[in-house]
Amino acid sequence: MRRIIKRLFKRDSLGNVHLENVQELVDDEQGTISETTATTFAVCDTCSRPVENIGELRSCDRCGTSGCDRCAMPCAVCSRHLCSQCRRGFPEQQITVCPECQSVLNDRLEQHDSLVRQKADFERLLAVYREQVRIVQHGMFHAYPHGDLLEQLVELGLMKKLIKLERMIASHERRR
Repeated sequence: MRRIIKRLFKRDSLGNVHLENVQELVDDEQGTISETTATTFAVCDTCSRPVENIGELRSCDRCGTSGCDRCAMPCAVCSRHLCSQCRRGFPEQQITVCPECQSVLNDRLEQHDSLVRQKADFERLLAVYREQVRIVQHGMFHAYPHGDLLEQLVELGLMKKLIKLERMIASHERRR
């Protein structure tokens, strides 16, 4: 009995084997020749799916594992290909980002939340001061019939607060 084995390997540019084709010819010396062909495809490291087309395999730009087009996703910010272990995301939006871009986006989100909180605090403070001015103008003006409004504000200690409020409003409008 004679056996002839022929192996064909397809490799990528890095030398990794993506396809192995084994052809076996067996002669039983009685005139019968049998041929067996077995093809072994590269396997996605993430989902263990055999990948027939080498072009479907992508290497993770972060850790180097190879993954198929179904598993490897590009980062929505920097377009690096990421495997399922390296990619991150946000629960509200269905986007894929790498850990580096996620930290930058989280920092921006924290800054935005801080700005929203500061704006809400400013609006509350402004409402309190407006109410105090309204009380002074309508209620206290009648309690001091001989003095004018500015003297009443100085006596009640609201003049400094009003000056501070005007400065805050002016600086807030300049930021816009």
